[in-house]
Amino acid sequence: MTTKRFWIKLYLEILDDPKMGQLPDWLWRRAIELFLLAGENGNDGLLQPVTDLAWRLRVSAEKLTESLQALSEVGVVHETPQGWTVTNFKKRQEAVSSTERVRQYRKRDCNDDETKRYKICNENDVSSSIYVSVSDSFLEERGVGGETKPPPSPAEAEFVAHFRTFNGKREVQRWETLVEAIGMVRAQEIAAWAERKEIHLTNRGGLLDSLETAARKWVDNPGAKTNFLEQLKVA
Repeated sequence: MTTKRFWIKLYLEILDDPKMGQLPDWLWRRAIELFLLAGENGNDGLLQPVTDLAWRLRVSAEKLTESLQALSEVGVVHETPQGWTVTNFKKRQEAVSSTERVRQYRKRDCNDDETKRYKICNENDVSSSIYVSVSDSFLEERGVGGETKPPPSPAEAEFVAHFRTFNGKREVQRWETLVEAIGMVRAQEIAAWAERKEIHLTNRGGLLDSLETAARKWVDNPGAKTNFLEQLKVA
């Protein structure tokens, strides 16, 4: 059964990808439209039949076929026995592992200059990040920073990697209590499950309730024949 999709990942590197950047504007737009239609059709990049695509895009089948052939010459799409397919769509849309999400969060956080914080970041240990808040005037006058902000805990970094931010201190406390109760590995599995279900998008206020319910199901049934990840897949 195909999961209903409401969005796809669109990578920023498209802006600097020569095979996309050198397309004429109308064909660049057509490529993005095909990405969206591939996402609507499933996870493997397979597009609907040309006649169906043409109707959705309000163009003739002949004109659309010309576009597909032009995009195939630069590797954006390719033709298979099952039909036209967006190349690399499946790989691009795959879920990122929890480890990779935390790494990307740390990298993004270290590059964040909006609050003018000076940071020392260790890619292998989130707890080693050091934040020093510095005001413009203080830098100009003294040349050094002052107030030190504690680094996020590994538990906090894991949550933010999946759900971007906490909704207040109460959420932080509930999440850290959950991690302490069931361990980081199990908490990572629960967070990945909740993100896959897009709970934070449909019911952000109930996110911690869902995480805690999932944790209780595991605690209440530790000897189940199926492992915890398999239980979450059908939850």
